[in-house]
Amino acid sequence: FHLWLGGNHLSVLPVYDELGRGDCVVQFDAHLDVYDFHDTTTELSHGNFLYHVDGPLPRIVNVGHRDLFLTPAGLAVTFEAVHSAHDVATNADRLAEQLRAATATATRVWIDIDADAFDPAVVPAVLQPLPFGLAGPTFLKLLDAAWSDRVVGVSISEFAPVADSRDTSLNLLGWLVEFLLLRAHGG
Repeated sequence: FHLWLGGNHLSVLPVYDELGRGDCVVQFDAHLDVYDFHDTTTELSHGNFLYHVDGPLPRIVNVGHRDLFLTPAGLAVTFEAVHSAHDVATNADRLAEQLRAATATATRVWIDIDADAFDPAVVPAVLQPLPFGLAGPTFLKLLDAAWSDRVVGVSISEFAPVADSRDTSLNLLGWLVEFLLLRAHGG
Protein backbone atom coordinates (compact mmCIF):
# COMPACT_ATOMS: atom_id res chain seq x y z
CA PHE A 1 0.00 0.00 0.00
CA HIS A 2 1.37 3.40 -1.01
CA LEU A 3 0.50 6.77 0.45
CA TRP A 4 1.49 9.57 -1.95
CA LEU A 5 1.48 13.12 -0.59
CA GLY A 6 2.13 15.96 -3.01
CA GLY A 7 1.87 19.66 -3.66
CA ASN A 8 -0.42 20.55 -6.53
CA HIS A 9 -2.25 17.81 -8.39
CA LEU A 10 0.53 17.67 -10.98
CA SER A 11 2.60 15.90 -8.32
CA VAL A 12 0.51 12.75 -8.85
CA LEU A 13 1.52 12.41 -12.53
CA PRO A 14 4.13 9.68 -11.78
CA VAL A 15 1.40 7.55 -10.22
CA TYR A 16 -0.77 7.84 -13.34
CA ASP A 17 2.32 7.00 -15.43
CA GLU A 18 2.69 3.67 -13.61
CA LEU A 19 -0.95 2.60 -13.73
CA GLY A 20 -2.34 0.81 -16.78
CA ARG A 21 -5.59 0.20 -18.62
CA GLY A 22 -6.75 -2.53 -16.25
CA ASP A 23 -6.39 -0.21 -13.28
CA CYS A 24 -9.00 2.23 -12.03
CA VAL A 25 -8.38 5.62 -10.45
CA VAL A 26 -11.18 7.04 -8.34
CA GLN A 27 -10.35 10.72 -8.47
CA PHE A 28 -11.93 13.10 -5.96
CA ASP A 29 -11.24 16.50 -7.52
CA ALA A 30 -13.01 19.81 -8.11
CA HIS A 31 -11.14 20.30 -11.40
CA LEU A 32 -10.92 17.80 -14.24
CA ASP A 33 -7.39 18.83 -15.32
CA VAL A 34 -7.98 18.38 -19.04
CA TYR A 35 -8.33 22.01 -19.97
CA ASP A 36 -7.96 22.93 -23.61
CA PHE A 37 -9.27 26.48 -23.74
CA HIS A 38 -7.93 29.18 -26.07
CA ASP A 39 -5.51 30.42 -23.44
CA THR A 40 -4.38 27.02 -22.13
CA THR A 41 -0.75 26.14 -22.67
CA THR A 42 0.10 22.81 -24.30
CA GLU A 43 3.15 22.49 -22.05
CA LEU A 44 2.75 20.37 -18.94
CA SER A 45 0.80 22.23 -16.28
CA HIS A 46 -1.45 21.67 -13.33
CA GLY A 47 -4.51 22.19 -15.55
CA ASN A 48 -3.64 19.68 -18.27
CA PHE A 49 -1.42 17.03 -16.66
CA LEU A 50 -3.71 14.14 -17.65
CA TYR A 51 -2.80 14.85 -21.29
CA HIS A 52 0.83 14.15 -20.38
CA VAL A 53 0.52 10.68 -18.87
CA ASP A 54 3.29 8.45 -20.20
CA GLY A 55 1.57 5.45 -21.76
CA PRO A 56 -2.07 4.43 -21.73
CA LEU A 57 -4.35 6.10 -19.23
CA PRO A 58 -5.87 4.00 -16.48
CA ARG A 59 -9.65 4.06 -16.20
CA ILE A 60 -10.43 7.32 -14.39
CA VAL A 61 -13.67 8.00 -12.53
CA ASN A 62 -13.92 11.58 -11.29
CA VAL A 63 -16.09 12.39 -8.29
CA GLY A 64 -17.09 15.89 -7.22
CA HIS A 65 -15.94 18.13 -10.05
CA ARG A 66 -17.40 21.60 -10.39
CA ASP A 67 -16.28 22.31 -13.96
CA LEU A 68 -19.19 23.72 -15.94
CA PHE A 69 -17.71 24.34 -19.39
CA LEU A 70 -16.13 21.04 -20.41
CA THR A 71 -18.18 18.98 -22.86
CA PRO A 72 -19.19 15.35 -22.28
CA ALA A 73 -17.63 14.36 -25.62
CA GLY A 74 -14.31 15.91 -24.65
CA LEU A 75 -14.37 14.32 -21.21
CA ALA A 76 -15.09 10.85 -22.60
CA VAL A 77 -11.62 10.84 -24.18
CA THR A 78 -9.97 10.86 -20.73
CA PHE A 79 -12.55 9.72 -18.19
CA GLU A 80 -14.55 6.54 -17.88
CA ALA A 81 -17.08 8.54 -15.87
CA VAL A 82 -17.44 11.99 -14.34
CA HIS A 83 -19.74 12.75 -11.44
CA SER A 84 -20.25 16.42 -10.71
CA ALA A 85 -20.87 17.96 -7.31
CA HIS A 86 -24.51 18.14 -8.33
CA ASP A 87 -24.55 14.37 -9.00
CA VAL A 88 -22.98 13.74 -5.60
CA ALA A 89 -25.47 16.00 -3.79
CA THR A 90 -28.55 14.57 -5.48
CA ASN A 91 -27.60 10.90 -6.01
CA ALA A 92 -24.91 9.86 -3.51
CA ASP A 93 -26.36 6.38 -2.95
CA ARG A 94 -26.59 5.64 -6.67
CA LEU A 95 -23.10 7.04 -7.17
CA ALA A 96 -21.77 4.74 -4.42
CA GLU A 97 -23.16 1.75 -6.32
CA GLN A 98 -21.54 2.98 -9.54
CA LEU A 99 -18.19 3.31 -7.77
CA ARG A 100 -18.47 -0.25 -6.43
CA ALA A 101 -19.18 -1.49 -9.96
CA ALA A 102 -16.34 0.51 -11.53
CA THR A 103 -13.75 -0.74 -9.05
CA ALA A 104 -14.98 -4.34 -8.95
CA THR A 105 -13.50 -5.11 -12.37
CA ALA A 106 -10.18 -3.31 -11.85
CA THR A 107 -6.88 -5.11 -11.46
CA ARG A 108 -5.73 -2.36 -9.08
CA VAL A 109 -7.50 0.66 -7.63
CA TRP A 110 -5.84 3.96 -6.80
CA ILE A 111 -7.72 6.63 -4.86
CA ASP A 112 -6.63 10.15 -5.81
CA ILE A 113 -7.79 12.86 -3.41
CA ASP A 114 -7.29 16.47 -4.41
CA ALA A 115 -8.10 18.56 -1.31
CA ASP A 116 -10.18 20.98 -3.38
CA ALA A 117 -12.77 18.22 -3.83
CA PHE A 118 -13.96 19.11 -0.33
CA ASP A 119 -16.18 22.09 0.27
CA PRO A 120 -14.17 25.17 1.32
CA ALA A 121 -16.16 25.24 4.58
CA VAL A 122 -14.64 21.82 5.37
CA VAL A 123 -11.18 22.25 3.82
CA PRO A 124 -10.39 25.94 3.27
CA ALA A 125 -6.66 25.33 2.66
CA VAL A 126 -6.67 25.11 -1.13
CA LEU A 127 -5.56 27.69 -3.67
CA GLN A 128 -8.54 27.40 -6.03
CA PRO A 129 -11.59 26.74 -3.83
CA LEU A 130 -14.95 26.18 -5.44
CA PRO A 131 -18.32 26.10 -3.67
CA PHE A 132 -20.53 23.02 -3.31
CA GLY A 133 -17.75 20.54 -2.62
CA LEU A 134 -17.86 17.31 -0.71
CA ALA A 135 -18.81 17.21 2.95
CA GLY A 136 -17.07 14.73 5.26
CA PRO A 137 -19.88 12.15 5.68
CA THR A 138 -20.60 12.00 1.94
CA PHE A 139 -16.91 11.67 1.16
CA LEU A 140 -16.60 8.76 3.60
CA LYS A 141 -19.61 7.03 2.03
CA LEU A 142 -18.07 7.31 -1.44
CA LEU A 143 -14.59 6.34 -0.23
CA ASP A 144 -16.11 3.26 1.38
CA ALA A 145 -17.84 2.37 -1.89
CA ALA A 146 -14.57 2.59 -3.82
CA TRP A 147 -12.56 0.67 -1.22
CA SER A 148 -11.70 -3.00 -1.62
CA ASP A 149 -8.72 -5.30 -1.32
CA ARG A 150 -7.71 -4.03 -4.79
CA VAL A 151 -6.78 -0.57 -3.43
CA VAL A 152 -3.01 -0.30 -3.79
CA GLY A 153 -2.61 3.32 -2.79
CA VAL A 154 -3.99 6.76 -2.09
CA SER A 155 -2.66 10.15 -3.11
CA ILE A 156 -3.49 13.42 -1.42
CA SER A 157 -2.59 16.73 -3.03
CA GLU A 158 -3.47 20.44 -3.15
CA PHE A 159 -3.22 21.14 0.57
CA ALA A 160 -2.11 24.79 0.92
CA PRO A 161 -1.26 25.48 4.58
CA VAL A 162 -1.05 29.23 3.96
CA ALA A 163 -4.81 29.25 3.24
CA ASP A 164 -5.82 27.21 6.30
CA SER A 165 -8.03 28.63 9.02
CA ARG A 166 -7.27 27.52 12.58
CA ASP A 167 -5.79 24.23 11.23
CA THR A 168 -9.22 23.10 10.04
CA SER A 169 -7.85 21.49 6.88
CA LEU A 170 -4.74 20.15 8.59
CA ASN A 171 -6.88 18.40 11.20
CA LEU A 172 -9.20 16.82 8.64
CA LEU A 173 -6.39 15.70 6.33
CA GLY A 174 -4.28 14.43 9.23
CA TRP A 175 -7.21 12.37 10.48
CA LEU A 176 -7.82 11.12 6.95
CA VAL A 177 -4.21 9.94 6.55
CA GLU A 178 -4.42 8.04 9.83
CA PHE A 179 -7.80 6.56 8.82
CA LEU A 180 -6.47 5.44 5.43
CA LEU A 181 -3.35 3.82 6.87
CA LEU A 182 -5.39 1.95 9.46
CA ARG A 183 -7.91 0.90 6.83
CA ALA A 184 -5.20 -0.33 4.47
CA HIS A 185 -3.61 -2.37 7.20
CA GLY A 186 -6.73 -3.93 8.68
CA GLY A 187 -7.34 -1.46 11.48
